[in-house]
Amino acid sequence: MYHISANKKLHLYKTVQLSDLEGLQKQHESNPHDLFWAYHSLIFENMTLPKNTTNEMFWKKLTKAQQVILTLGIFIEQTNNGGIWQFFFNKTEYICAVGEAFETFSNMNLFNTYYSRCFNELAEILNNGEFSAICDIWNNTTLPFEERWAAFKGGQKHISHHTEFEEYFYSEKGKDRLYNDLINKYIAQNLGALLLVEKEITAKTVDKKEAIPHFTAYLTQYYGLAPKEVTIYYTANITIESSATKLFLMRFTMPDGYEGLGITGYFTHHFAQIDWSDVKKMHQRNHKQELINIFYGWYLIQQDKQKNLPLPEFNPTDWEECLSKLQAQQKTQIPVNVRFKDSLFYNNQWYYAYTGDLYYNDKPDIFPADLAKVPVLAVSDKSEGKYRGELNRLFSTLHVEKPGFGRSDTEPSIDTKCFFERWIGRQNKLVKDNPLGF
Repeated sequence: MYHISANKKLHLYKTVQLSDLEGLQKQHESNPHDLFWAYHSLIFENMTLPKNTTNEMFWKKLTKAQQVILTLGIFIEQTNNGGIWQFFFNKTEYICAVGEAFETFSNMNLFNTYYSRCFNELAEILNNGEFSAICDIWNNTTLPFEERWAAFKGGQKHISHHTEFEEYFYSEKGKDRLYNDLINKYIAQNLGALLLVEKEITAKTVDKKEAIPHFTAYLTQYYGLAPKEVTIYYTANITIESSATKLFLMRFTMPDGYEGLGITGYFTHHFAQIDWSDVKKMHQRNHKQELINIFYGWYLIQQDKQKNLPLPEFNPTDWEECLSKLQAQQKTQIPVNVRFKDSLFYNNQWYYAYTGDLYYNDKPDIFPADLAKVPVLAVSDKSEGKYRGELNRLFSTLHVEKPGFGRSDTEPSIDTKCFFERWIGRQNKLVKDNPLGF
């Protein structure tokens, strides 16, 4: 059975322009029911998935917000069509996730209460074998349809609380509560975890006196509520696109205590998946330069995407060929036990990110047969020299004729959560390295 996770990073997503999103909101602003289903379609319909993706793999790649919307969409469709028993019978794998999704809404007390009562009754027949017996009859296609249908319909008698749930679910009061909370108290506040919303990038700059009110307005629109505090953390004097200007790193705190970091000036952005604890893990003597690099990397990637729409489809065969070149026997250092992480098409090239161990190939004459299962030992462990190396590394590779790789630690810091932005930003630095810090 599926459970709602705490995933925040977007792995599977569709990209929409802010102007298109605002048009959709305006079109359905008077009808929360239609707006919910418009959002649902926008998030999930024709979502590009990696080849051979199973349902379980798809679920694990979704953010918490995507899981909530997907789950409640399935639940609403099934219950609208045949009541809560039809949902239980047809989509049993989602029964826990629905309860967990309802619990994310503080105002849905009646939905929580009524659903819990029905869920507990379902648990009884799951445990005593009644549910399995009904399924056996329904799935036996050699029986007359009338007999199978009677078994299915008869199962509803075991869910005695279905009436009170459905009366509330179908009522105008219940529908208003459900769709208004979904739209105003969830989707509006979690857009960044549901879709990649691209704003039109303009050259209109924000000066220092405008930085705090401008960034406050940006956060208020993004989260649906105003931040508790916004301050300027650092000001960088830079030259961008032949123009001298300023970028302001902005530190902010939301009412729920979340502390984050963003940027404004020539452009405005923040990464919802990072918080202030991530900033503290960076090398403090030059972390402000690194932060500028990361945000500038985002800016360059967004500009490049707009020039290359529609984006080409990722080809796993190309990636595998690239990896085979990196793992050639003559190499002295080789990434092994590799797990593919992500890809980016930028500047007409594919960029790959992957994790694994780094094997020091000191003795190529005893080259391991299976590079997906090499027992690499830490450098400090001298007991098995032939498998010396570095454990748990994050690797980066550009798809070129003779690829190489970069590596870093896989600590959960900003450089891993915004990996490609950091990579592209470092290649196109706006601020010169300053070993003494800022």
